[in-house]
Order: sequence, then C-alpha cells, then structure tokens
Amino acid sequence: MTTHSSVIRRLPRRQIALWILLAGSLSVAVTSLVWLAYRAVGEWQRSAILLVEQRSEEALTLLTVALSRDMKGAHNSVLASFDESALNLDRPYDLADLFAEAFARFPYPESFFVWRDAPGPDGSTIVFNRGDRRPAWSTGPTVAGGYPVVSLRDTAVGRTLFEASKTLVQSGARFGAFDTSLSGVRCQVVVRLLYHTAGERRLFGIVGFVVNVPWVEHNYFPEILRQISAIGNIEGSLALTVTNTSGAVVASTGTELSGQALLHARRFPFSFLDPDLVPNQASEGSSPVPEWTASVSADNDRALAAVSRGSSQTLWLIVIAGSVALMGVALALGALKRSADLAEMQSEFMASATHELKTPLALFQLVADTLGKGRHISEDKLQSYGGMLSDQLHILERLIDNLLVYASLSHVARRYHYQVASVAELAESALERFDARLAARGTEVRVDVPPSLAPVRVDRQRMLQVFDNLIDNALKYSPPSEPLHIRGYESHNGVVVEITDHGVGIPQAERQKVFEKFYRVEGTNVSGSGLGL
Repeated sequence: MTTHSSVIRRLPRRQIALWILLAGSLSVAVTSLVWLAYRAVGEWQRSAILLVEQRSEEALTLLTVALSRDMKGAHNSVLASFDESALNLDRPYDLADLFAEAFARFPYPESFFVWRDAPGPDGSTIVFNRGDRRPAWSTGPTVAGGYPVVSLRDTAVGRTLFEASKTLVQSGARFGAFDTSLSGVRCQVVVRLLYHTAGERRLFGIVGFVVNVPWVEHNYFPEILRQISAIGNIEGSLALTVTNTSGAVVASTGTELSGQALLHARRFPFSFLDPDLVPNQASEGSSPVPEWTASVSADNDRALAAVSRGSSQTLWLIVIAGSVALMGVALALGALKRSADLAEMQSEFMASATHELKTPLALFQLVADTLGKGRHISEDKLQSYGGMLSDQLHILERLIDNLLVYASLSHVARRYHYQVASVAELAESALERFDARLAARGTEVRVDVPPSLAPVRVDRQRMLQVFDNLIDNALKYSPPSEPLHIRGYESHNGVVVEITDHGVGIPQAERQKVFEKFYRVEGTNVSGSGLGL
C-alpha cells in the first residue's frame, strides 16, 4: 500500500509540471510571436514611410520636369525658331496661322505681338489675341467656334509693348522678358529682338507673347497639377502644391492644406523665358527671376495614416489577437503581396521613364563637358554632335509629350483641336524629325502616300505624335538594314495609313494588350515606358 500511495502522490505533481511546461512553452511562443509581430510592424512602418517618400520624390520630379518643359515651350517652339522672313506685316494671315498653332499647344500665351520698322515714328505693330479668351485691355470680339485668332493693328497696347521691349536693345539682347501691367492686369512679356545683320546692328523687328499672370495662377497651374497627379496615380494620397515667392498657395490638389506633412519641395523659376538662351541676363542689370516652389505633402495617405496611429495600439491588438497571429500574418502577407504587385507595375514604369529621361541627359552632359573644356573638335564632329543632341532631344520630348497626353485623355473634348490636314504632309512632317536617326542607322524609308488622298479632319499635333510613336517603335524593333514602308490609301470609311517594318513583330496573343497603359511584351530587351501606343 505504501508503494501505491507514493505513485498516486507523484502523478499530480507530474501533471502540474507538464501543464507548467506547456503554459511556459505557449507563453514563450506567444511572446515570440508578439515580438516578431512587433518587429514586423516596425519594419512595415519604415517601409511605408520609404514608399511614400519614393512616390513623393518621383511625383515631384515629374512635376518639375513638366513645368520646366511646358513653361519654356512657347519660347522655344515659336520665338527661338521664328523665321525672320515671316515678319511680313502685309501678310498677317501667315503669322496668324503660326500663332494659332501656338495657342493650341500652349494655354498660357494670351496674346502674340509683332513690330516691324516702317515709315513713321513707331513703325507698325499687330497684336494677335486668342479668339476664345479676350484680354482685359481688348475691345475686340470673342470668337466662338470660328478662327481662333483675332488680329488688331497699331493698337495702344501694341505701341506700349513695343516701347517696353526697346529697353532691351541697349544690351544687345536677342531674347528678354519683363513684367508690366496692361489695364491693371499683371502680365509677363517674353520677346525676341531681330536686328539687321548687315551694316549697323539696328533693330528691325520684334516678336513676343504676353502671359496673363492671374489667369495662369487660377487656371494653368491647377490644371497641370491635376494632370501630373493623374499620371503618378497619387490622387487622394499625395498633394501637389505650387506657392509663390511670398509663400502663398497658388494651386494645390490637396483636400485640406492644414495639417499636411510636407515631404519634398523644390524651387523653380517663374518665367516663361528659356534661361539657357539668355546666358548673360543676370549680368546685364535685369531684375532677378522670381522663384516659386513646387512641393509634395501627405493628403489622407493610407500608409502614413496607419503609421501616425503609432505602434502601441497595433501592439495591443496583436497581444489580444495572439491566438490568431498566424492567420493575421497570412492575411497581412496576402495584402502586402497585392500591394506589392500594384506598386511593382508603377515602379517599373517610373524606373523605365526615369531611365529614358536620364539617357538623353547623360549625352547632353557629355557634349557640354567636351565643349566646355575647349577640346579641339572638327566641323564634322560638331555636326555629328548636333545630330546626336537633336535625336536625344526628340526622344526626351516624345516621352514627356506621352506623359502629358496620357494625363489629358479623360477630357478628350477639351484636349483636341481639330483641323483639316493632308495625310501626305503629316507623314513628311513626322519623318523630318527622324532624319538624323535614319541617316545614322542607314535605314531606307519608302513613302507611298499620294498627295491626292482625301484630306482628313484631325488634331494635327496629336496625329504627329501618333506617327512619331509608331515610327519610333518600328525603328526600335527592326534591323537597320531593313527598309521602313509607310503606305496610305482610301478605304470605304476613311483613310488608312500603314507603317510596316521587318522586326520581330507582336505575338497574336499579345496584340489586344498593347494599348493597355504601362504594358510591354514580356521578354523584350528594348527600353521603353509602355506608354506610347
């Protein structure tokens, strides 16, 4: 009996020890899970912050690049490339066509003006206004649906602009910009001065445009911020803001400006003049260019909102839900996987777009360093550099144009400006931009687009962009030795244009996907953003 009694007493002690061991093991397991979960939450917080930081930096880069290019666009495409022979005031309709095209491409010029020396003390001036947006100083008509340009000859404003522009002549400047007030409206005026090349360097013509600063603040900047926000897919998560020199908010995509966490900010010159064409502007006593600020801040971003709540609440929830920790981790991993898949597509696009932006910039830097160091370069080498710069600038312009057009596709009616055009002329204009590239590759282009084809009603700039992207794709994916064929013909319901190359082609199963945003055929080794088509 003594032996049996001893065994009976030892059994409960063993069970207690077993339960204590089991409880301790569970406690250690739960504590380990809580610790691991706490570390995971900390890493998630840091990853979320880094992701928001990266997205905000990418959005700000895209915004500043777009502002830099677009604000200098009218100067570069109209004034810098202006043909002096076009300054014939007896044929103002040629100038009106030129300025109508500029009005269609750039929203900020309110008026263009030209002056030509002529008999009389002040010469002759013509002001070309937008037909659908009459300046405050103008008493002319507003055109609805008619010709988009209204020309006014020898107006008081034209003489005022001429007198103000003459102050730049003393410095011998070819380009300049100044601020003025027209009928109480603040304006920025950008001009090009034309001089006689023979004999005395005497002024014979001026061409320029007027920017209505209040209109730009209330219309131009809000629209371009909205476009960049749509391109970067940051609507409702990050806010883009532009502030002036005094710190006042000009435009913002944020819902609430108060309480936002500023992430990144960059300054940019508030000038519609390309400073690269006026290297001595600062040394000639002109007023400094005001610098505005573009910034990115948090705006109801879900990742930052979760981070701001802190780790304590999350830790208590993890402790309470310790029994379902593994399920929670599995669900969290699934959510992170879906979020990563979405972020991966955007990240790949931004990486590709950034690479395409850096490639021409690297070539610009190389040529600039070579020329800046004064190395001996032959005339042939200079021409070669010029061709390379033109080609890379074309690539950079195409990428930014594609980004801006993609952002505007949701408002087609307001973004397209239709006109009657010749298909043959469109094809020729598109090919001219590839002259240097085609010559370098040695690629033959066969054009079979009869001038007799029926004219079409299209947006000329957007249609040139379509041709540009298709020709670029054909050259990217086909050998240099194979010819490129452009053929146009009439069908029962319109005009058909075919651009044929001898490249690898697109698999049948992939052809329905090539018009999806950011999509690229798997296995391709050619750089690109997947946005052109």
